[in-house]
This record gives sequence, C-alpha cells and structure tokens, in this order.
Amino acid sequence: MEKKNVFFWRIKSLTLNLVLVLAIKLPGCTGQGRMIEPPMRSSMWRYGFNTPNNYQDDFLHCGGYQRYLANNESCGTCGDPYDGVRHNEAGGQYATGIVGRYFSLSDTHIPVTIELTGSYGGKFEFRLCPHNSVNEPVSQMCLDRYPLLIEEGVSQGTPYSFEPKISGTYNLTVQIPDGMFCTQCVLQWKYRAVALVLNNVTFMTMMMTVVVVGVMTFLTVFIIMIHS
Repeated sequence: MEKKNVFFWRIKSLTLNLVLVLAIKLPGCTGQGRMIEPPMRSSMWRYGFNTPNNYQDDFLHCGGYQRYLANNESCGTCGDPYDGVRHNEAGGQYATGIVGRYFSLSDTHIPVTIELTGSYGGKFEFRLCPHNSVNEPVSQMCLDRYPLLIEEGVSQGTPYSFEPKISGTYNLTVQIPDGMFCTQCVLQWKYRAVALVLNNVTFMTMMMTVVVVGVMTFLTVFIIMIHS
C-alpha cells in the first residue's frame, strides 16, 4: 500500500521515538544507551533520517546528577533537565514527527533493540500512554498507568522488567495492551542502572531512563504507524 493512500484505511498509528531521560552520574561510572529499533528521536539521524544530529544521544542525563537532585529528583519525560529546555519533547529540536516504522493491527507486540554503550546491571522497563496530542508533551503520570509486559522479562521471572548483564545490544519484545487505541501513543523505556562505589560504607545508585514516543490515528483497516 502506498503511503499516499494510507489514510483511506482505518489506521492505528503508533509513533515511536526514543530519548534518554535520566542518567545519574557516579565517580568513574556512567550508564549509557540508546534505542536503535525503532530509532529514538536523538538517534534517527544515524539511521538515514533527515533529523538534527545529537552526538551525545546515548547520554542524556537530565542536566547531571547534581541538577537532578536540585530538581527534587525530577527529570524531563524525555531526558532533558527538569528545569531546562525540553529539546526531546513535543515542539523540541529532536521531535520532528518523521515516520519511521509501520505495523499492522495483527502485530500485538513491538520489537525493540537497545544498545548499551555503558552498563552497570539494573533493569529496563517500558510504559505506554494514549497521549492523543502531537503538540503537547506527555506526562509521566499517564505513562505510569500502563506498564508493558516484556517477553524476555517473563523468562527472567520479572514480566515488567528486564535485567541486562553487560554492555551490548539487546533485542526485546514488548506487548501492546489490549484495546489500546489513540491518536497519539507514547512508549517509554526506562533503564535503571545500579553501581556500588566502595568508599568506606558509601553506596550509590545510578539511574537512566529512555523514552519512545508514538502516535496512533484511526481510519478503516488498522495499521500501527511507528515514527518520531
């Protein structure tokens, strides 16, 4: 089916693009990563899309650990500083709206590929929000209502999280909730990495969150349209 005819069908379009939300920095230890399938907003330029370049796309850290603490342990939903410019949210520099992937309604799962360039244990989590606005930033409250089941997490005994062991590439599958229809859905990936810093009795935890954003629209035959 040609793209120019796509709106003659009933479309369930799910826009996905990913951005790091949070990375708490530890001395000599940082967790880094990006979603490469579907490519996140800050990384789309690496995969042939005409989008702005972000050469630090695997390390968006909410402005750094001290700024994160100063903001009452808060961060922008898409990895930007809580009290700063939201480059990765709707209306921001990397939120271009370019279509990247297509899925039919019969595809009840979303395949994702995560590349960890720096890993310190921890876990992945995914959430989905029926946001329904391409112009408004998504809220964390909405995302938290819909945690997603991860098939590979089920095999680990933790259906709603997955534990990476080392740096590298992870191919995962998340389940779309039954009855999830929206004009804009937002999919969020969180990576909470954990590290110990042994300085007498010092213990520190590092956290990073990555977000995928998506759009759904209805017409005659459902197609999930994944884009940024």
